[in-house]
Amino acid sequence: MLGMTVAMVIMTAAPTAAQNISQLRYGEFFAANRFGVFVIKAYAGTLEWSSTSGKYHMSASATLRDGVVNCTSTETSEEGTFSASGKGLIDISLGLDPDEENPPAHPGGKMYIILATCPLPQSPPPHEASWSNEWSTYKRQNGEYDAQLNGNQMAIMKLPAELRGHWEVSEPEESRTMTWRLCLVAKPCSAP
Repeated sequence: MLGMTVAMVIMTAAPTAAQNISQLRYGEFFAANRFGVFVIKAYAGTLEWSSTSGKYHMSASATLRDGVVNCTSTETSEEGTFSASGKGLIDISLGLDPDEENPPAHPGGKMYIILATCPLPQSPPPHEASWSNEWSTYKRQNGEYDAQLNGNQMAIMKLPAELRGHWEVSEPEESRTMTWRLCLVAKPCSAP
């Protein structure tokens, strides 16, 4: 899809004791999610996605605030319309290396990926979010960010002020879209 793939699902676990953060190449500590929870709590905003295939339509709307994703999702099919709401899952990975299909904004620039998922309305109760149906922004150019390490501690961190974008795929009988806009809590989003 879109000629891009995400080869891994990134979990919010710290490196093992044997994997000291200083052993990671510059930028990898974001991708490895060493500071994943910190990064997620640094942002607030919204994400939306939808999929239509024949008579089936699914849409989800998620709000990230204080490190928690709250979702509302709806599925419509020949069986009827079903809704669910509850906590979703999110992962934000910064500092990813660009590739041929995803060039950097400038020499030495890095990329980001946001993965998100919401509870599925037709899943058995309780409706819980699962990584098995995640949606991805795919690799995106991010604004400037920088970080320097001091031993095992983060000494300086400058995160992108805003992570936003949109993609869509439209074919004769199927369409998929995703839109996201996350801004630093310390610097709320301006009007679109």
